[in-house]
Amino acid sequence: ELFLDTFLINYLEKIKVKFVHKKISVFEDRNMDYSKLTFHPKFDIDEILPTDRFVISIDTSDGVGRDYFVANIFKIEPFSLAKIRKSGATIDELDFFRLRQIGLYHDNKTSIDEVMKILNILFFDFFDVQQIRIVLEMNFKGDLIIEKLKRHKEYSPEVLMHTKHSESADTMMPGLKLQKKNKKFLVSELKGAMKTRKIILNDTTTIEEGKNFGVDKNGNFKSQTGKDDIIMSCVNVTSFLHSAEMIECVEDIFDLMDRDKKLA
Repeated sequence: ELFLDTFLINYLEKIKVKFVHKKISVFEDRNMDYSKLTFHPKFDIDEILPTDRFVISIDTSDGVGRDYFVANIFKIEPFSLAKIRKSGATIDELDFFRLRQIGLYHDNKTSIDEVMKILNILFFDFFDVQQIRIVLEMNFKGDLIIEKLKRHKEYSPEVLMHTKHSESADTMMPGLKLQKKNKKFLVSELKGAMKTRKIILNDTTTIEEGKNFGVDKNGNFKSQTGKDDIIMSCVNVTSFLHSAEMIECVEDIFDLMDRDKKLA
């Protein structure tokens, strides 16, 4: 059974676009090979506003020719500012915000140490770290990623989404721990979020992976014909939609919008 139905596939075929590599000075200045970092052609890398907030979903791998390391970049954006203003205080603010895919790092040739050099520049130099949150899958080397992030002087734990790593856990921990039960739930949530446009996927490679993603005869969600690293990063980011970190980002956006209105 495949993940995407005909209705969703037809919609995605209409909006899909090939992400492109863009020259970014903070990488160029360091002579870094960041050729695997691509963006939506309409995303202006020089026009990131103070009110903008982003979530980056990381699916880890060892690289070196096997599975892909993925950092999938989504912008938190309102459905419609007019709709928000009309809503009043009785409506949940989260209902008016969605995640739109705007960038992607996708690489299976680079070692995890080298990937982390690229991601450190992406998180702390290209973006303002106050403007991003990270959904980090912990199942494979998540702890190693956190250790490497911690070495940066601007790192703070708040940049990582926190979740319970088991049903019986009392405390929230950094990252997302996938088990069969919550993976199945998140796959279902992603499909629902795509239908209601709470998550907009538009990268060609992502959509191709989504079309091949489904349930095998043992009831496991995986690609039926190839890789599923990118689509799994989309499954994981679904957990962000109702997180405390999403609420913080939306509150930040509203606070900054209010401040800008007062200054205008």
